Amino acid sequence: MVSTASCLPGVKHGLCELRRAGWRLGVATNGAGDIQRAKLANAGLVPYFDGACVSEEVGVRKPARRFFE
Repeated sequence: MVSTASCLPGVKHGLCELRRAGWRLGVATNGAGDIQRAKLANAGLVPYFDGACVSEEVGVRKPARRFFE
């Protein structure tokens, strides 16, 4: 599953544009921390985000409001 993680064309460019405009970016995902972080790395997305919130690591899943707080 990790080895198939990728992103759609234009996503990295869009993330670069947001960062260039001064946005700080984060990713929110449900799942096991090691797997979700490996997917982000495999897709080459880690450098585009300032942080990641993974449900297993915070003990609550999306779409629960607590996840986002």
